[in-house]
Amino acid sequence: MALGFIGFLFSWRRKVYILRRKYDRAREKVLKNGNTQKRLLALKILDNVEPTLIMLEEQRVSRFDRGRFISQVKTAVEQAKNVLKGNYAPQQQYPVYETRRPIRSYR
Repeated sequence: MALGFIGFLFSWRRKVYILRRKYDRAREKVLKNGNTQKRLLALKILDNVEPTLIMLEEQRVSRFDRGRFISQVKTAVEQAKNVLKGNYAPQQQYPVYETRRPIRSYR
């Protein structure tokens, strides 16, 4: 399917193209970093999300899945940038659920 310039400007492919550029720039910054531990952690984050980005570029995906995948890639790029800045706290594996009120026993 051929897109003209105007069609490209208003399509989701442009968003994916911009997202790919941000990903590539973040990866270049990570590779230039001298700290080995930070570099490996950031590369691990970026490598986990690269297949998703490739799928967005090459395959037709539903609107719901496209939005979910784009948000995953954006958060991964931000996490990689935060790793380089030094203010990255890894997410907990299991979320902590809190109730609104403590449970009372009526005995």
